[in-house]
Amino acid sequence: MTPLLFGGFLLLGFMRIFGISFNMINVIVLPILLGLGIDNVVHLFHAWKEDPTTPLAEGIWHVFPSLSLGALTAAVGFGSLAVARHPGIASFGALAVIGVVTMYLTAWLMTPALIRLYGFKLR
Repeated sequence: MTPLLFGGFLLLGFMRIFGISFNMINVIVLPILLGLGIDNVVHLFHAWKEDPTTPLAEGIWHVFPSLSLGALTAAVGFGSLAVARHPGIASFGALAVIGVVTMYLTAWLMTPALIRLYGFKLR
C-alpha cells in the first residue's frame, strides 16, 4: 500500500507542476492506475517470495523486463491519447502517462526497500 500512496502523491505533485487538474474524464484514470500499481507490487513481491533465500536484487531481477515492457506499452498507449484534439481526452492521456511512470517507479524503488526493511516472514 505504501508504494501506491507515494505514487499517488507524486502524481498529484506532477499534476501541480504541469498544470493538470481533475475533470470528469481524467478522473477515470485513478482506478486504472491503482490496478497497475497493485499489479507491479504483487509481481515484485511474488518474485521475491518464490525463493527468499536468494539475494533480493537477484530474486526480483527476472521480472524487470516484463514489468518494464508492460509499463512502457501502457505509457505509449495512453500517451497516444495525450495528442488528441479534445482537451478532456488529452488530459486523460497526459495524466495516465504520468501516473503509469510514477506507479512503476515507486513500485521498483519502494517494494524492495520495504521487503529489506521489514523482512516479511513467510509461512
